[in-house]
Amino acid sequence: MAVTIILTTFFGIASARFNEVKNQCSYPIYLRRVWGPVIDDIETLNPGATYTHEQRVSSWLDQSCTDPNNPGCLVEGGGVIRIGINSDNLFQSRDVQAANIYQLEYTWDAGRNKLIYDLSTVDGSPFAAEARHLIPTGPRSGSNCMDLNCAPGDASCEWPVQGDCAGYQDQTLYICRGQ
Repeated sequence: MAVTIILTTFFGIASARFNEVKNQCSYPIYLRRVWGPVIDDIETLNPGATYTHEQRVSSWLDQSCTDPNNPGCLVEGGGVIRIGINSDNLFQSRDVQAANIYQLEYTWDAGRNKLIYDLSTVDGSPFAAEARHLIPTGPRSGSNCMDLNCAPGDASCEWPVQGDCAGYQDQTLYICRGQ
């Protein structure tokens, strides 16, 4: 049985960094942020609107971890923004199988001083027919620090493709970019 103990409360890294989601679709989209055990309320993002939140990470001690390279098994995590075209699909729990939810996922790796990010269709792809574009902003450093850009019908920017940028970055995700 895995036991997890939360060691620290959620905190910002260095100066505050932000994630934005910009709805450029002609219809509303719905989103919910999940980080650690915290699940925010569902937000409605009308056409032309922008959702902004401060990036947060959590640290916890995983009691089931036996990694000899990680004494105490301190784990640092990130967050997920779940995005859909129907608010009913943005479940309360992270552990419930979601249906047709697109996800912006990010993790802060303090040991390597980098932000790791991806666009996930693991729980669905409600925006497959739309353009999606994730842009990390700030100094571009690292060979894999890149925009994730998909034209309508293209999945080449989505998981398992991951970007990572040295230092902590703001990010902007455009849904229905260029429409």
